[in-house]
Amino acid sequence: MAAFDRFVARVPAAPTGWYLRGLTHGRAARHDRAIADLTKAITLGMPGPDAYRLRATSHLALGDRSAACADGAVAAERGDADAARLVERHCR
Repeated sequence: MAAFDRFVARVPAAPTGWYLRGLTHGRAARHDRAIADLTKAITLGMPGPDAYRLRATSHLALGDRSAACADGAVAAERGDADAARLVERHCR
């Protein structure tokens, strides 16, 4: 985590640093922090579905099904099969 913190401090406009920090927070069950970092990555233009899928997973872990379904749907539209299964399981 310290390396990601340093990277984000040095290059705050790079979405990858925020994504990797969000991923690390999510894996450590720090879902509020994961959501904040993944939101920053998305805002900065992180491509692909991964940030949306991971943010959906953190929203789901915190009990925010509506936000999880919204993010899961975006990730599924971008081709993420895991996100499509998340939506199917939790949002229908």
